[in-house]
Amino acid sequence: MDPAHMKSALENILYGKDDFLKISSGIEQLYAAWSQYTNVFAGDLTYDTMRNTSRGKVVTPAQAAHCVKDLARTTHFLRGIHLAILNYIKKYDQVRILYAGCGPYATLLTPFTALYSPDQLAFTFIEIEPVSYHAVLKLYEKCRITAYLEEIRLTDATDPTISFPHNFHIIISETMQVGLNNECQVPITRNLSRFLTPGGTFIPQRITLDVYLVGSYDTLRPDTAEKLLLGTAYDLDFKKVPPEGSTTTLEMPPSSLEYLQLFTEIYLFGDERLTARQSGLTLPLTLDRYVDRRPAKIHFTYEEGAMPKLSFEYGF
Repeated sequence: MDPAHMKSALENILYGKDDFLKISSGIEQLYAAWSQYTNVFAGDLTYDTMRNTSRGKVVTPAQAAHCVKDLARTTHFLRGIHLAILNYIKKYDQVRILYAGCGPYATLLTPFTALYSPDQLAFTFIEIEPVSYHAVLKLYEKCRITAYLEEIRLTDATDPTISFPHNFHIIISETMQVGLNNECQVPITRNLSRFLTPGGTFIPQRITLDVYLVGSYDTLRPDTAEKLLLGTAYDLDFKKVPPEGSTTTLEMPPSSLEYLQLFTEIYLFGDERLTARQSGLTLPLTLDRYVDRRPAKIHFTYEEGAMPKLSFEYGF
């Protein structure tokens, strides 16, 4: 894909507002070119299993390729990152960006090579999956954009011994699933935020897991259901990442609403964010059907380790 076509595709995504056809066209153009260059495709995932690590699961190259096709996810991340680039490029001659879990395409940075020069942007990539690591190298060679790469490492971004010769203005990691289940977003955020320059930003800046009581709803129009916010069960803010094993207690008020649901909100940069049902990352999760009408307390704990998840228990 030559720079002119990549620039056109990116501009459709960044400036297409809510034009589904423009946005989907831009994303499809990028995917079509990148998948051909790398030979990594968003194919059948029936037998594609995630890789296990001690700090969470890692997606396969094919699963990573599928993530590109989540239109809201890709669009809002790219728009948020662009706002961050615009912010820091006013202050620094060259903006240094670290991308942890870049996958086979480095989806969230590669398009910006069509808008900015290597003198303006410098990338460092971390990838734990060997196929994705080699694929992104191949992509940058094919597109003749290796000048943007300061470094690429085949390593674990959660490794506490990791170090770099300099700090970064922007650090990006999109290693997550809905509800912060399974993947390594939390330990990566905690481990890498220390490498930000003063005033630098992690993207996403914040991810909240909010708990609601929800009434019965029409499956065709679930957003019309009555709901009551109980509070935030987990708040992943890059400036103050919760310690491992932290617990939050929420009060369960008297209510006729019967479903306990978890809503994921992802705050990217500026006004860019992903809200409920926009993306596969923000689909509400039903935690329980609350049939005991006594007021209760609910204790939520975000469990880290090989199978990260938000767990809960009632207390009366």
